[in-house]
Amino acid sequence: MPTPAAPSLAVQNVVLSPAIIQPGTYFSLSADVVNFSNSTAYNVQFSVAPPSDISLLNTGSVIPIGTLAPGQSKPITLAMTVSSLATVTGYTIAFTTNFNDYFLNKFQGTGNLFVPVTGNSVHPNIVITSASFSSGTIHPGDKFTVPMSFENIGPTPADEVILSVNTTSPIAIVGSAGDYRLGTVPGNGNTSLSLQFSSPASAALGSYPIILTITYQDAFGTIYVNHQSLVATLVGEPSLVLNSLRFKSNPLSPGLQTFLSAQLVNVGGESALNVKVAFEGGPSFLSNTTMFLGSITPNGSGNSTAYLQVPSNMTVGDYSFSAIVSYSDPSGNSYTINSPYSVTVAPYSSPQVSVTNTLLSPEVLSPGAQGTFTIYLKNDGDNPAKNVTISLDDNGQIFSSSYFGLGTLDALASGTTVVGVNVNPSLSGGQYIVHILVGYTDDTGSHYSSSTPIEITVYGTTSIFSIRNVGIAAGVVVVGLLVLIYLRKSKLPFGIRK
Repeated sequence: MPTPAAPSLAVQNVVLSPAIIQPGTYFSLSADVVNFSNSTAYNVQFSVAPPSDISLLNTGSVIPIGTLAPGQSKPITLAMTVSSLATVTGYTIAFTTNFNDYFLNKFQGTGNLFVPVTGNSVHPNIVITSASFSSGTIHPGDKFTVPMSFENIGPTPADEVILSVNTTSPIAIVGSAGDYRLGTVPGNGNTSLSLQFSSPASAALGSYPIILTITYQDAFGTIYVNHQSLVATLVGEPSLVLNSLRFKSNPLSPGLQTFLSAQLVNVGGESALNVKVAFEGGPSFLSNTTMFLGSITPNGSGNSTAYLQVPSNMTVGDYSFSAIVSYSDPSGNSYTINSPYSVTVAPYSSPQVSVTNTLLSPEVLSPGAQGTFTIYLKNDGDNPAKNVTISLDDNGQIFSSSYFGLGTLDALASGTTVVGVNVNPSLSGGQYIVHILVGYTDDTGSHYSSSTPIEITVYGTTSIFSIRNVGIAAGVVVVGLLVLIYLRKSKLPFGIRK
């Protein structure tokens, strides 16, 4: 595939206003930057380098134009002044166009714009030479100032100089009706003024123009008017709220390994950057911890978790500390919020897991029967039980499985597990003692276990309680009770009890 031709730009349709430019006057230069090639020009920039007697107003020397498709043109307008000391002659303003093609190859074009200057500078000319906002960012509800400098670039005095300021709602002028009398500004002289503005906290974000009109007159009463404008942009402000700060274990205890989790919510209108949470005061294992959350968008949230190791020699008691949340906005402004908290370090209390109930379904079992066996557990301790397991010592005769893992059972929490029942078809009828063995660990890794015996009756296929064997059955019931009492006292392992 052949390589496309390089883009080529030209500056055309140059217009000067007014056509006759005198020393000490203001003029505008308008032109079109045209792409007359068959290739798109990207990142187009138009740069000018005026001579010392000509100055740019309200813009820098580099004007970004952007992208120019083939045949496309974009207008540019430059506001300039000619020094009152300029010689009556012509001036050339050098310009450069920089751009690149689709393949990022860079190109440059140069040329000159001719500006004729003639006549005498005979009238005043007031221009605003500088106007800047007191703050790099303006938020709804802020008060801000705009220091301004004015210069009379004409050789004769400007009398009765008045600056009229018209704002766009919700921007409002503070301390003035909008008209500022600057008096007389001598030829080639200057003066300054500071304007104050405000906006309500409920103002919508956006850009709002401030129109500046300067009126003045010369010695003969001729009135002159210049117009310039500023743009006040209201931007959002991040506002973080520490929504939650929670220790996984509460209270803490000496030697404990645990986690601290934090959640922050941005209820403001701008992204919060470089968000982090640090801690001051309180125990050393906490004050040495810092949680980094990165950036949080408006109406978004950020979460972070930190590992904590409580020293084994930690003194029990209540500890107060401060959570310090710090962040910045895209303009580099910094913010900090300080929230007080407390944590308790108490003597260690181990978890205590026990079987509180069981439920067998069906209630009557026989060889080959299937069903379910529900085990109810509760942790009566003040700390979570971890790695909870259950085993059943039925030798695989009654239950389909004999070992189960339940994970973690939080402090004072309850849990259940369901075991499948699958009675061995060849199992003889009788009473069977099965032990529910519960094992678990605590936060320090210590192991615990408990054993709960249960009695399960498996009925044979032929009932001994038939009408024909009523007498025998009564005798069996008595003997069975005596044997059951003996077995419960002796706590014999799993097996048939007759």
